[in-house]
Amino acid sequence: MLGKLISVSVVAFVLVMLDLYVYQAVKIVFEGASQTWWRVINIVFWGFTGISLVGLYYYNFGNEYFFGRYSRSFLIAGIFTAYFPKLFAVLFLFLDDGI
Repeated sequence: MLGKLISVSVVAFVLVMLDLYVYQAVKIVFEGASQTWWRVINIVFWGFTGISLVGLYYYNFGNEYFFGRYSRSFLIAGIFTAYFPKLFAVLFLFLDDGI
């Protein structure tokens, strides 16, 4: 159980680092946005991150019979769907940064 906790925590840490890197690009893209739009952008961006991390921990440590097999599959598909575009963004950002 401890090994699984460490593994999931490392994955969560990597996902948060990925989000922070992509967030820097989002800040540059929307730097001219009004305060209201900026607040909406922050809530949506970090809201998806929070929901994804809670879902990741729930998938690994939660009651697997509470939602059922199909709901758990949708949960993982949602996490993958949230992070797959960010992986492409990171690839382009790495190329732009000259790495």
